[in-house]
Amino acid sequence: TMTSDSSGIATSLQGFVDAYNQVKSAVDSARSGSLKANASVLAIQQKLTSILSTPIPGVDATTSYAYLAQAGISIQKDGSLKLDQTAFNKALSANPTAVANLFGNTSSTGFGDRLSSAVNDLLGPNGVIETSKTSINTLITSETSLQTSLSAKLSARQTMYTQQYTALNAVLSKMQQSTSNLANLLA
Repeated sequence: TMTSDSSGIATSLQGFVDAYNQVKSAVDSARSGSLKANASVLAIQQKLTSILSTPIPGVDATTSYAYLAQAGISIQKDGSLKLDQTAFNKALSANPTAVANLFGNTSSTGFGDRLSSAVNDLLGPNGVIETSKTSINTLITSETSLQTSLSAKLSARQTMYTQQYTALNAVLSKMQQSTSNLANLLA
């Protein structure tokens, strides 16, 4: 006999939920840390949220499963995912084809398909991550050049002022000596 391995499916699904929550946590951490004003991090967050909130195209949510919540995966207040095993098992036993369609289908419009495509786009050579990294590295190079230029200007200015001060000290010393000589002559 062949039977569905619902516990294995649930374990894989929990892995999916955990992986998504890790990405969500990393994005939240970046947004609250040194990249809080970075538009690329915001774009990643918005892309992931958009994918999860958009139903499967062409699926009627009243007769089948078009949203993850219908299969026991809910979006929490903080944006993370939570798997309700009981609701998932109920949905899986009621309509396993519709549950499978939620994650992957021939049209590549399932949540798994869309998230995989989005992650590949984000991490690809022309993706938001690489573009942002290139932009940040360009800014770092520019700032380093500016700092080098300013340091050279400051060193030149310091050298100039040191020479002027030395010359001024020599003139003051001569003036002091002349004043002393003049005072001796008048005395």
